[in-house]
Amino acid sequence: MELDAKAKLQRYCYLGGFEPVYVHLRGSVDVHKYLPQLQVLCQALDDVSMVMILKQALQETTLVRRDESLFVYAVYLASDIEIKRKTSLRKAFPALIRNDEDLFLFCKYATLIRREQNHKGFTNTTRKAITSWYENQSPDEIRQMWLTHRGAHGFTHKSLIKLCHINDETIGAAGVVTPFFKTCTELLKASESSETAIENHVDVTNRAEDEKKATKATAAEVEKTKSNTEMFPTAVLSVSKLRTTKNKAEALKIIRKFKLRYNQVPGHLLRFAPIMETLIPTMSYIQLLKSWRNLARYNHFDNPKIMKLCQTLFENKKLLRKDNIHPIVFLMQMRDLGLRDDIAKVAPKRIESLKMPLLKQLYEQSFGNNQSTGLRMHITINIQKNYRKKPLKNHKKLGFLEAAITLALGYYKKEKEVDVFYWVDDKLTLGQLPWEREISVEDALGFCDIFDITKTNQRLITPILRAMERKQTYDVFLVIVPTAGRGNPKQTSEFLCKFLDKYREKRNPKAKYVILDLLKFRKSMRYSDTRNENILEICGLDEHTTNIINNFALNHFG
Repeated sequence: MELDAKAKLQRYCYLGGFEPVYVHLRGSVDVHKYLPQLQVLCQALDDVSMVMILKQALQETTLVRRDESLFVYAVYLASDIEIKRKTSLRKAFPALIRNDEDLFLFCKYATLIRREQNHKGFTNTTRKAITSWYENQSPDEIRQMWLTHRGAHGFTHKSLIKLCHINDETIGAAGVVTPFFKTCTELLKASESSETAIENHVDVTNRAEDEKKATKATAAEVEKTKSNTEMFPTAVLSVSKLRTTKNKAEALKIIRKFKLRYNQVPGHLLRFAPIMETLIPTMSYIQLLKSWRNLARYNHFDNPKIMKLCQTLFENKKLLRKDNIHPIVFLMQMRDLGLRDDIAKVAPKRIESLKMPLLKQLYEQSFGNNQSTGLRMHITINIQKNYRKKPLKNHKKLGFLEAAITLALGYYKKEKEVDVFYWVDDKLTLGQLPWEREISVEDALGFCDIFDITKTNQRLITPILRAMERKQTYDVFLVIVPTAGRGNPKQTSEFLCKFLDKYREKRNPKAKYVILDLLKFRKSMRYSDTRNENILEICGLDEHTTNIINNFALNHFG
């Protein structure tokens, strides 16, 4: 299959590059490197195709990050393209940009592109797109944005509203955007002065009943001050007080009254146990896991109520399935917290302070509770003895074999048709791991200790050759190896692609091949620039690894 402009853009949105290789993405997009190539690709596509690509990418909840997709959008609007096509993309802006976080990120890259072109500010097209986005937001949605945060990625609502010359009437109602232009302290002072003014005017009005002129004047002033107080809804004033107060009891009342969530509360208040009791039920699995170290640091685990809330959340399997977290994510979090494979080697105080048995229990029950993709998988692992304990580059406390087995077992427990194999000493032979559905992760690791494999050839074509002999048809081949360079001495994808093409021709035309290099952070071979070879290489391990495998196997990108 030819690798056209559409396929290249889809690959870029999912992987952050034009090669079928994923390496952990850090920092901002390299604008200088990718801008020229993306401009050429954008000019080759019409507006309808471009909208479809962006719609698919920006509505995807399992992207590694949204930087690449929004960068592509910004490039299209900044490129030398027919005005009708640009207008079509501009009109789609309010529908494609799902929240203000996306808006700020888009603006960041729009500015970097202009800087690369030796210009300042936004283009007229970009300015119109941002204005239309604000026009499509209701007053309640805009206030909710203020309740969450003021800005991100170097932009605030205040700066965008000024840069695009947006006024209150354009958005919908007077005073809707006023909170963005004042600090929390200024909002509270303005509210207090307005209330004082109203009280004074009421007294004046009572004394001036017989004087018509005074009555008219004071009535006008009262209406003016009333409209000022109406510009600051109770929620805005209360959250302003929350952001400035040091009174934890007062902060707790505000959080409960307005049902604020974990990400809407200032960090310094999270040390107060009653506040955390209120916020834990609003947290997701990932939020709770990532805040686990801080919960221990602030001694929240000494509070029985907080521990009970954590246990209740962890026991909620419906929430676990909804969040769709693969067991490997829990394992990475555990190892990063310092929970080793042998808990007996960890200091008792650390075990108690981090409540490690609870985390281990959560990890074990996560198998089989992530969402199924319906894929038929052929998984091959290198269980060579000298690699088993080698630590991963970005997870120093996580060993190669443990990570490989957790990945494979996570798929095996959830997907209906998964076969797991390993390379043996013979060049073109695979052995099958004797797993059953009820097997635990400890038993799965124990099986590997039985096989004393000191050296394998790790030929990447072996899984395809052996699959051709089996009755079972597979959708995806997943090989988990220390480095793919060993099984491919010529360091090119051509030979592997030839065998995959044969399998696609005879057995399954949609079959894919995924190489997971757990111990390397760079690609192991050269790939074709002109055709889609249906091969993907993932270098290293992070929390997005399984999402990338699933999206590739389900043909979301090529």
